[in-house]
Amino acid sequence: MPFRTAKEMALYACGKEQKLWELAIVYECARSGWTVEDILDYMKMIVSVMRRSINDASSQDLKGTHLIKEESWAAREVIEEGMALNMGILSKSVSWALGVMETSSSMGRIVAAPTAGSAGVLPGAILGGAEALGLDVDEAVKAMLAAGMIGVFISEMATFAAEECGCQAECGAASAMAAAGLVQLAGGSASQAIAGASLALQNLLGLVCDPVAGRVEIPCVGRNVMAVANAVTSANLVLACFDPVIPLDEVIQAMYSVGSMLPRELRCTGKGGLCVTPTAQSKKQEFTH
Repeated sequence: MPFRTAKEMALYACGKEQKLWELAIVYECARSGWTVEDILDYMKMIVSVMRRSINDASSQDLKGTHLIKEESWAAREVIEEGMALNMGILSKSVSWALGVMETSSSMGRIVAAPTAGSAGVLPGAILGGAEALGLDVDEAVKAMLAAGMIGVFISEMATFAAEECGCQAECGAASAMAAAGLVQLAGGSASQAIAGASLALQNLLGLVCDPVAGRVEIPCVGRNVMAVANAVTSANLVLACFDPVIPLDEVIQAMYSVGSMLPRELRCTGKGGLCVTPTAQSKKQEFTH
């Protein structure tokens, strides 16, 4: 492989002036043996599935027993009609992330990128961002490739499993990936995209995993939305020349170390955090009887 860490990629790219999505293509060609066209077509298919997950949330026919109500499109109307605080690019991104998680909780089709518990972050941030910026699907594909490259580094040096490292490995990782994708959407450099990912992951170190009643709904849905907002603000900061100081590889290693220090009760076991509140215990009884 040409590189497996952000540091190795920086050495590989020195003097080449390639964007992060182009470096992701280099990596994927070496890993899979596919052509550039194969990779772009496959990512376009992934983007189309993500978009369908967003659209499915508006069907008014979502099935299943939920802790949450299907209200992503109602939220979008409230936000876009000016009945809530103006959030700019986040207006679409927030409701789209919420919509994907609603589709997921109804056993609809999603892309678990990087996990099912964080599946709303990338489509919300990147597809919502592309829509808000008036960018076409080809630009969204490039942003997703950039995001995927960050995912490679996280998978090489740490994990995406909340059972090992808490929700910092799911929503935290997704937020880092999304931040890099957003920098790509904005035309930023590979080094800026890496910096955005570093900052986003720094912001969510220590995030615990405590799904109420063992369902990927509460607090998962809210954390997906929070991860989107974190990705947007992190991308904006690095585009404005903010220096996160700690290199991405070191932040990923710190995340893994922090995860190993978390007590088992806070790593998707249902034994701590919100899971053991009186209301959560009551909801758990409802689903088991």
